Amino acid sequence: MAKDKQYREDSARLAVLIQKYTNIPQDKVYQFVMENTADNLLSYANKLCKTDMQRQKLTALFEFKALYETVKGADKNRVYQFADTDVSKEYFKNYFADNDGKEYFAVAYLDTQNQVIKTEKTAGTLSQANVYPREIFKEALFINAGSVVLAHTHPSGDLTPSTQDIEVTARVKQGMEVMGGKLLDHIIVGDGNAVSLLDMGEIHNIRTGASTLRENTKTGRQAAKMPGIKQQLALAKQQLDRESRTTAPQRKTNERGDR
Repeated sequence: MAKDKQYREDSARLAVLIQKYTNIPQDKVYQFVMENTADNLLSYANKLCKTDMQRQKLTALFEFKALYETVKGADKNRVYQFADTDVSKEYFKNYFADNDGKEYFAVAYLDTQNQVIKTEKTAGTLSQANVYPREIFKEALFINAGSVVLAHTHPSGDLTPSTQDIEVTARVKQGMEVMGGKLLDHIIVGDGNAVSLLDMGEIHNIRTGASTLRENTKTGRQAAKMPGIKQQLALAKQQLDRESRTTAPQRKTNERGDR
């Protein structure tokens, strides 16, 4: 008896269900799963779907699955609480489960109990201009979030953090600490797996200098007195500008070395 007998039977049942809800022929779905695995069904929907309606229905099925798993994980207390890195990795694996093969970036804003207040997602790579640390800081202040967790996808499945990943992490951590908040982690998701930059030691390796910045900007007031929102944003901008001036010469040196 073949060891994969149960896998084949379950794959056939999956193909029947997908045909039922999307009108994609079950034999085509079954053949695809056996050759490419079920995890690639949505990423390579163009190989299965002849019409936009089929693609939309297939996407909706994956969205249902992802939301079901995410909501189920919070059923007990009706909240999402990032108690440890395993919880946050599982949360973002489900959150990104219905992605279409593109790279996505997301931010989870947490309260002082590490409970999720809201999560926002944008499409595009970290090297593009759609990741705005200042917008993250403003939103954190606006909704009174004490900390944030970043996450993004690597569609290739290679979960190794890139230089750009580390740079974005550092910029957000610097800005959050200037405002009295925290960056707890940065999760990378790909091919159904996830890694935590906190677990990898990358978060602790970042030296922000936020305390020094706050010390230098005192104007005779008590150190314990928190600045207003406008001043906090100004401090965050000052820190980011300082970091940009510091890293620019290094980037130019690297570029010359790559030629």
